[in-house]
Amino acid sequence: MKNVGDLMQRLQKMMPAHITPVFKTGEELLAWQKEQGEIRAAALARENRAMKMQRTFNRSGIRPLHQNCSFDNYRVECDGQMNALSKAREYVDAFDGKVG
Repeated sequence: MKNVGDLMQRLQKMMPAHITPVFKTGEELLAWQKEQGEIRAAALARENRAMKMQRTFNRSGIRPLHQNCSFDNYRVECDGQMNALSKAREYVDAFDGKVG
């Protein structure tokens, strides 16, 4: 087998007459394989980003109890907590993401 065209011809010779292949030419097969490769590469990139975020989160020292906490689900019960919440929001808004 020197190329995909030879492969397709050999497969067509072996196939029963009532079977029709999804791909008629080697180029169609290669195009499909390329498309599937790009789809899988994108999925792997998403998985890698998610794993990297999870590793970073696990090293952050935030306990599982507090990992789903946010400003939106914080319950304010007094004026001091309201002040702390507003200061924390201001800090986050001003934070540039650079450490050090």
